Amino acid sequence: MSHTTGDLVLRAVADVVGEGCSEPNYLCRYRGEEFCVLLPHTCEQDAVYWAERMRTRIAETEVVFGDQKISLTSSMGVAN
Repeated sequence: MSHTTGDLVLRAVADVVGEGCSEPNYLCRYRGEEFCVLLPHTCEQDAVYWAERMRTRIAETEVVFGDQKISLTSSMGVAN
C-alpha cells in the first residue's frame, strides 16, 4: 500500500468517526494511524455502544483507489 492509499484510508476513518462526534466530543489523530476521541458527559456503557457503532461503520466503509477496493477494520478501547 502506498502513502497515498494510506492517506485515503486515514481520511475515510476520520470522516466516519468525525460524523459520529457531536458537541462536546473531540476527535484527534493521536499517532500515525491512531485516533483519540474524548466523549465528556458520556457514561462508560454509552461510550462502549458508541465505539461499537463506529467500529461497525468503519467496517462498512470501502475505500477505492484506482482499481483497488480496500475494506477496513478497526479496534477500539474505552477508558474511564
